[in-house]
Amino acid sequence: MVHLGAKVYFKSGWNKMDIIIVVTSDLEMILSRIVKGGVEFLKLFRIFRALRPLRIVAARLPGLSVLVRTAEISVEPLANTMVLVMAAGLLLGLFMMQLMGGSMNYCTDSGVWTEPQCVGLDDDGVQRQWLRYYINFDNLGQALFAQLILVKFLSTVSSLLDLYTKHL
Repeated sequence: MVHLGAKVYFKSGWNKMDIIIVVTSDLEMILSRIVKGGVEFLKLFRIFRALRPLRIVAARLPGLSVLVRTAEISVEPLANTMVLVMAAGLLLGLFMMQLMGGSMNYCTDSGVWTEPQCVGLDDDGVQRQWLRYYINFDNLGQALFAQLILVKFLSTVSSLLDLYTKHL
């Protein structure tokens, strides 16, 4: 950087990446000594260290530099798409809170479906309890968590809808 000058040095994208790696590594070392346990979010920048060997390889393989530039160009559209997906998930979570909030409950006695009937003892002599399902839509955090589970296990969608209609 001293030999070329700052303007020439920062024209190269590889040099910019190198300075980001060095600064974040130094910042992580300094803050880890000051703050007990270090600063966890700075460890994310360690991922960029894996890109440093690409600098050497990219000089010998021009196709690899095209691939790296393509990956660099795709970051912004992917980030925009991720923001849209997160916004849609947030809106769906809010909608499901309004629709199903507070209704994801059950009685420990499988023959009872409403809260007013869930009192006293069941056929086995065990006290009935009105409990909340682990997956529910009572708050936004639970609603987002329920969405993740529903996306992962699509078969539970019909189970949750059946469960909801039984409580109506």
